Amino acid sequence: FALGWPSSAAGREGERCPRGRRYLLRFPTLSLICIMGCWGVGSASSFLLPCLAVFLLLPLRASTEPRQLFKVLEEQPPGTWIGTIATRPGFTYRLSEHHALFSINATSGDLHTLATIDRESLTSDVMDLVVLSSQPTYPSEVRIMVLDLNDNAPVFPDPSIVVTFKEDTGSGRQLILDTATDADSGTNGVDHSSYRIVGGNEEGRFRLNITLNPSGEGAFLHLVSRGGLDREATSAYQLLVQVDDKGEPQKHGFLQVNVTVQDINDNPPAFSQTLYQTRVREDAPVGASILQVMAADADEGTNADIRYRLERAESTGGDGSGIFPFEVDPESGVIRIREVLDYESQRQYSLTVQAIDRGIPALSGRAEALIHLLDVNDNEPRVKFRYFPATSRFASVDENAAPGTVVALLTVSDADSPEANGNISVSILGGNEQRHFEVQSSKVPNLSLIKVAAALDRERISTYNLTVAVTDNFGLSRSSVASLVIFVNDINDHPPVFGQSVYQVNISEEVPPGSYVQGLSATDHDSGLNANLKYSIVSGNELGWFCISEHSGLVTTKSVDTVMATSLLGISGQDVAASGGLDREIASQVVLNISARDQGVQPKISFAKLVVNILDVNDEKPQFSKPDGYHVSIAENTPPGTELLVLTAVDGDLGDNGTVTFILQESEIGGNSGGFPIVSWGAFHLDPVSGRLSTISQLDREEQEHYSLHVLATDLGNPALSSVALVNVSLLDVNDNSPLFYPIQYFAHIQENEPAGSYIVTVSASDPDLGLNGRVRYSISAGDTSRFQIHSQTGVITTKTTLDREEKTAYQLQVVASDGGNLQSQNQAIVTVTVLDTQDNPPVFTQEIYSFVVFENVALGYHVGSVSAHTMDLNINITYLITTGDQKGMFEINKMTGLITTAGIIDREEQAFYQLKAVASGGTITGDALVNITVRDLNDNSPHFLHAVETTISELAPNLTQVLRVSASDVDEGNNGLIHYSIIEGNEENQFAIDTGTGQVTLIGKLDHEATAFYSLTIQAVDSGTDPLSSLSMLNINVLDENDNSPSFPKTVLFVDILENMRIGELVTSATATDSDSGDNADLNYSITGTNNHGTFSISPNTASIFLSKKLDFETQSLYKLNITAKDKGRPPRSSTMSVVIYVRDYNDNPPMFTAGDIFKSIVENIPIGTSVISVEAHDPDADINGQLAYTIIQQMPRGNHFHIDEVKGTIYTSAEIDREFANLFELTVKAMDQAVPIESRRFALKNVTVLITDQNDNVPTFVSPNALAVEPSVVIGTVLTTIVAADPDEGANGEVEYEIINGVTDIFILDRYSGELRVINKILSHFRSNLCDGI
Repeated sequence: FALGWPSSAAGREGERCPRGRRYLLRFPTLSLICIMGCWGVGSASSFLLPCLAVFLLLPLRASTEPRQLFKVLEEQPPGTWIGTIATRPGFTYRLSEHHALFSINATSGDLHTLATIDRESLTSDVMDLVVLSSQPTYPSEVRIMVLDLNDNAPVFPDPSIVVTFKEDTGSGRQLILDTATDADSGTNGVDHSSYRIVGGNEEGRFRLNITLNPSGEGAFLHLVSRGGLDREATSAYQLLVQVDDKGEPQKHGFLQVNVTVQDINDNPPAFSQTLYQTRVREDAPVGASILQVMAADADEGTNADIRYRLERAESTGGDGSGIFPFEVDPESGVIRIREVLDYESQRQYSLTVQAIDRGIPALSGRAEALIHLLDVNDNEPRVKFRYFPATSRFASVDENAAPGTVVALLTVSDADSPEANGNISVSILGGNEQRHFEVQSSKVPNLSLIKVAAALDRERISTYNLTVAVTDNFGLSRSSVASLVIFVNDINDHPPVFGQSVYQVNISEEVPPGSYVQGLSATDHDSGLNANLKYSIVSGNELGWFCISEHSGLVTTKSVDTVMATSLLGISGQDVAASGGLDREIASQVVLNISARDQGVQPKISFAKLVVNILDVNDEKPQFSKPDGYHVSIAENTPPGTELLVLTAVDGDLGDNGTVTFILQESEIGGNSGGFPIVSWGAFHLDPVSGRLSTISQLDREEQEHYSLHVLATDLGNPALSSVALVNVSLLDVNDNSPLFYPIQYFAHIQENEPAGSYIVTVSASDPDLGLNGRVRYSISAGDTSRFQIHSQTGVITTKTTLDREEKTAYQLQVVASDGGNLQSQNQAIVTVTVLDTQDNPPVFTQEIYSFVVFENVALGYHVGSVSAHTMDLNINITYLITTGDQKGMFEINKMTGLITTAGIIDREEQAFYQLKAVASGGTITGDALVNITVRDLNDNSPHFLHAVETTISELAPNLTQVLRVSASDVDEGNNGLIHYSIIEGNEENQFAIDTGTGQVTLIGKLDHEATAFYSLTIQAVDSGTDPLSSLSMLNINVLDENDNSPSFPKTVLFVDILENMRIGELVTSATATDSDSGDNADLNYSITGTNNHGTFSISPNTASIFLSKKLDFETQSLYKLNITAKDKGRPPRSSTMSVVIYVRDYNDNPPMFTAGDIFKSIVENIPIGTSVISVEAHDPDADINGQLAYTIIQQMPRGNHFHIDEVKGTIYTSAEIDREFANLFELTVKAMDQAVPIESRRFALKNVTVLITDQNDNVPTFVSPNALAVEPSVVIGTVLTTIVAADPDEGANGEVEYEIINGVTDIFILDRYSGELRVINKILSHFRSNLCDGI
């Protein structure tokens, strides 16, 4: 069966249950009990009921038992009886499953609670149980409803909440509040109409607005503002909201609403005072706190966060446009000094301080701060110098000036009042440690004299920088200092002085002409011409190797042009050779005596020595004691180690360059060796250090009689130099060889009865020794010497008598050979002589001459051919023997068959033809035949080049020039020895061709030494054999350079920057050129041709190093253009030119200069601020920032910053009110300073500018005498009662005062118009009042 959840109540009786509960489904014909394993929760229509076990029961009748319903109150104690189900007798009952809350009595069917039930914790207040009976089992349904009690009070989601209202919130502004809930239900639930504020709303600022849900479930609750909030009065409220439920007894819930009143910026800051006042000394330091203002703001947060600022500054009587020297701390309100105060410039400041909060929009408050300055003695005395003559811009004095000579005048002024100044004193604080100057006061007030106090010496001290102090003597005295620079004029009283009395320098002997050696520098403490030095070489230069620049003291080796000039002067021999360059081997040290002479009227001269140590270079080859060669004779067979000779070679260089080692080289036959064979390396030993030549093994003259040794003497320099000497060694003969017979056996026959003296045979022995040792003598050592004889010298054997065959048919002789040293041959020759008669038949070969052909290199035992002989005597066996023609034993013959085979490897190139003598013996009788064997060639030898070949060819050689014929040999013959030539490598540019037959190499391209200076061609020689063989040889072709390239500079123009303070003799730059040629064609000489040089620069002719020869002055000449010419030494020479543009960069060596004399300017008082007064201008001849001037006023007297200056234009403007009555004269010190970098290198000049103030009538007369006078009535007429005094600070007519009585009793008194004397002219009757007027 498939069981699904019914979709409607009509088709089911089961309902959803917790997991594991059973369901009883009733159908018309079947009853199914499903023990459920519910794992899902959902609606009945979508829930699939999985059955863990399904039991098919027998058909039952339809159940008619109704569901039983019971009710129980929650919170009852365990064991509370709920009810009794309907039971049947004899049955027992149980719940279908264990239940945590309920139990059933199995017999009575009573239901009881097992635990206290809390309805609110249940998922449903209705619970269904299935009760099962005993057998037969039938289920019954029980539903238990849990009834609610009012055991829960209403609860808000949060017991306390926080809400916010702005303090400017109007009436009606509302916020929604969460409503309460009650776990109870029905009549025990929340009474939403009962919300009310029960506390914290005493001022009535809030109310609640309740909106009930039309469904009767729930409500909307709002907290509503009634307006009138003021955070500054009340910043927070704690409202208590209460709600009730509907149960009995009634329960209540509470919500605390914390209302925060949010601030708005509705209060401006307020100062504690409207006016603040303080007094400050004008010397109070910058940063000092002088006053604190304070403001408060009733708001909070940023609305009460106050910042202070100064709104404006207004000086007394000013327009408020000036910049005030104060600042206020924006946080604390503390007013501090921002700039230095000056009572003389401004005495009082009125500041407006503003306090601003940070609200939006911000609100502010204001207060006034009045600051009074207190005057102090803060003006230093000021110094001004005047020089002699009056047009001079500086102080100077001759170094021989007598004591008492006036050098400068010193005037002193002070902006303070005379009362404050007191007595002014002048003293020299510094720069006068030697007490060479003194200050002397004069009768003129504030004028002092600077005089010479002791003897001067410019060379010891050329400039004095005196620090002059001026001090007033009032209270805390003030002082100022000024610098007075005094230049001491030179007289020529000092000789030049070299930095060293002896200079040492090491130079290589291979330095080219014109090379830098040493810069000598002398100083002369004088100046001008007295210190203008010229240098010369006085002695020590007899070899003419060196020269010196008379202006710079730069010592160089002589240039090529100088050397040529020396040659033209007639210097010959070693001197001429030496002047061409340095040679340590001629002189290893040169001591030059150099003078320096000044150009004074009575010149002074000094000397120094320059010791030039010439360092060795490896320029000397080792020289053998016998450069033409050595000849040595030695007896052969001398023991190994026998000394032949000791070779010596000398090298004039030093150290490793002069240390000689010897090497034994091989040499080829021919040439200077006189045809001697190549040396065997194993024959001789040459000690590389001592040069001892000795034998390594015994030498055998018979193997080689002469040796030609090439000995290489090499020094240890880098690169090494060497020489070769030829040593010819001849071996003297020793009798060390015995005579040797070939062949050993001889066969001869003679007819009987031949007369005595008949020729038999000639034996031959050889001895390789020489002379007597090699002279062979023969004698018969065994045999019938009565019948035979031998010639002792020729070895010819003849008969002594006639021979009779019947007497004896054969004779055998033994011949011994002896040399002149009595050495005998080790093997004796055996001569067999057969005597024939007419009936004898010697063996006869089938041919008198046999000819065979064999190829070389055949295997041993190869059948060459057969010879055959026969005789008339049938009973005689014939044997065969080779007697001559095969001394090396290359063949052998079968003695029985006559078959000739090879017994060694045949080499045609060693011997191409053999003629053998074959002897056939038949008993005692022999016969012979010639066997000619021709050896045929195989191609077993490669072509052979004698040696690698090297040749030269000019790079200008025309096309088809024949370069060289290469030659190889091939000892094979025919086509095997026919050679063809080809170039297989090194001819990638196809510059050369070779004739395949002759080996002639021909130029077919265009050569360029600069592109390729060397060709190495690999020549192949191939023979024409069937399997051709080949060999290779190198042909090295050196392309000779021709002067076809001009020198080349890397640039057409070389730009160089140098400082004008460069020292004479320093290297400026190098203008090196390259030349693609080589040798002399690339050996360049440099010179300065076109130029505006004026001798300022010099060039090394070989290295192209350009040196400074004269002192530079940017202001005189800032650009030099040199044309540097490089010329090679080819024939004809080629040259190129490059321009060298030298920019002299300015060095800050000139101070700014004002025009001579002080500057005076007159202006009217009360002119507007910012009015141009005068322009000052200085000039600095330096360039760029070194000559760019900035102007400043470094001192104003009196103080007060009444003037300022445009730092670029030098225009002086007024910067404060000018009041003649305050000061009728201003003395300004203007400083003009260049802008050199670094700052320490800047130079400046000072200029005094005096501004005279002319008067305007801007002051009224002021009475200074008392305005009341007591007079006795009895005073005598004509008596002067008093003198009325009035003062007018104006000057001239503007300040002249006239007096007049304008109101009063004029018939009693008279007032003198000019003197102010008041006289009685009548009896006194009453009081009077007088008035005065000035003269305008």
